[in-house]
Amino acid sequence: MAGMDAGGVEGSRAPALHAAPPVADGFRPVFQVRRTPGSVNREEATRRHRVLLDAWHDRRNVQKEWFSRTGLDVIDRRRTSLMTDKHRIERELMELMIGPDKTATDA
Repeated sequence: MAGMDAGGVEGSRAPALHAAPPVADGFRPVFQVRRTPGSVNREEATRRHRVLLDAWHDRRNVQKEWFSRTGLDVIDRRRTSLMTDKHRIERELMELMIGPDKTATDA
């Protein structure tokens, strides 16, 4: 959050949506101006995106450190391994019950 605040992006809430342009101005010209390569708006959007990504990576690294410190990462890896084995066994049982030359609808 601090990284987002330092980069000029509020961390406590999502960026506010801009109001839609008036119908008389038309949407297409506004959209094209915002998407024009090299425009100031595009540079600002790129900068804000980079700040958000950096803050997300910082937050993820803190979370990964916490999971590692508490041992939850080991538990999650073990659970994933057990679920993989469970799914493999289920597939093998289905193949034994149905047979390799039949489909599930033939059983």
